[in-house]
Amino acid sequence: MIRLLAIVFSLALSACASASAPPEKNLIVYGDRLFVDAAVEGIPVEALLDSAAEISVADKAWAEEIGLETAGSDTAKGTGGSAEVTFAENISVAALGVRLEGLTIAVLDLSDISNRLVGRPVHFIMGRELFDRERLAI
Repeated sequence: MIRLLAIVFSLALSACASASAPPEKNLIVYGDRLFVDAAVEGIPVEALLDSAAEISVADKAWAEEIGLETAGSDTAKGTGGSAEVTFAENISVAALGVRLEGLTIAVLDLSDISNRLVGRPVHFIMGRELFDRERLAI
C-alpha cells in the first residue's frame, strides 16, 4: 500500500511539473546532433547543444534578422578553422527551463556548420553557459 501511494504521489508530482514547465523543454535530434527549443531575447529558436562551446553563438544572418546589435570583433577558432566573430551583449537566453540573463554571445556565419555537420540551418548554438549553470541529464 505504501509503495502504491509512493507511485501515485510520484506520478502526481510529475504531472504537476509537466503542467507548469515552460514549452522550451523539447529535445530534438537531427542526425547525431541534439537540439532544444530555446528563446533568444524572447525569439523562439531550435538551439544546437554544444557543451564544448566556450560561448553561445548566434548565426550572423539570423542575428541581423531578429535585430541583435553587435560590437567588437575577434577571430574564432573551431572545427571549421577560423572566422571573424562579433559579439552581442546583455542577451537573454531561455532553454530547458533555465533562463540566462546578461550573456555575451558570439555572432558569426554558421552556414559551414549548418551544411557540413548538421545538414540543416543552425541559427543558435547553446554553449557552456547552460551546462555551467545546470546539471543536465539527457
